[in-house]
Amino acid sequence: EMMDPFGRQGVPPVTDATLDAKEADHREANHYARLDANQLLRNGFYQDVHTAQGGGFFGTSKRILVSALSEWRKPLKTHAEVAAVEFYEPEPDPRPPMGVDGEILELTKKSCSSWTGGCSTDEKLNKYRLEVTSLIGRGGSLARSCALHAASCSDDLAAVSLIISLDPSTVNTSDVYGRTPLMGAAEIIAGKSTNAGFPSNHAVLDKLLAAGADKNTTDPSGRTALGHFLGQHREYTTMMQATSGQPGYQANENAIPGILEIKRKLMPDGGATAADEGDTEEEGFINYKLVDPDDGSDDLYGD
Repeated sequence: EMMDPFGRQGVPPVTDATLDAKEADHREANHYARLDANQLLRNGFYQDVHTAQGGGFFGTSKRILVSALSEWRKPLKTHAEVAAVEFYEPEPDPRPPMGVDGEILELTKKSCSSWTGGCSTDEKLNKYRLEVTSLIGRGGSLARSCALHAASCSDDLAAVSLIISLDPSTVNTSDVYGRTPLMGAAEIIAGKSTNAGFPSNHAVLDKLLAAGADKNTTDPSGRTALGHFLGQHREYTTMMQATSGQPGYQANENAIPGILEIKRKLMPDGGATAADEGDTEEEGFINYKLVDPDDGSDDLYGD
């Protein structure tokens, strides 16, 4: 029995056929969305690349249109002009592990789910061991299935330890997005910050590092596990500042209790990368800049 990301059981297994059907549905939806968008495009709306690259299910963020007062002041575009507008199209979502590997991944997510208490008892851990060993016997692979990613992102130390003992090579595997188990564990720690700072217990992180997890590995954007921790922590901080009425408030990050120890553990041998520090811009996206015919200056859409 399969489980979706929210812990609900009875979800049909993901196959190439089910993903083909979903992609076909979304291509059709995108076609009609574009037809609906044309009237908005005539009236000064446009696709903002930073919003569009936000992703969403099958890239649905690309359907969001925004506008600005400076755009409303411009003459209406013709139907021909808006029909010629090219939208940013995100790359198709990478497909998750399939077949027996997919069964191992779903089993791991189900077994480690906080909804079911994870592998918190010997009985639950042994049940997971028997089931995953059976799947491996049918040709499945812990490494190909990214089971360790799922266990690490669930902060399930017992499952993490078991998977590493069954297949030590899983420690430095990458998922379809180029992320390692250490990167997932780092993001989980970022979400554990409270008013008292970060907890001192980093059991899953310590287990991965002790098993040989490479903290120098980068994802496609150039971020190491340190960058994943910092990015997630700063995102949470920004969100909390906004909800508390203090947007933009700059505190001394290193003064947060426990953060320096986490940074020390995750610091790459050559120091933080530019992407870790957030000093690089996303590349490969359309640059939506126009020269305003009124004054000749660059007008960045959305300003």
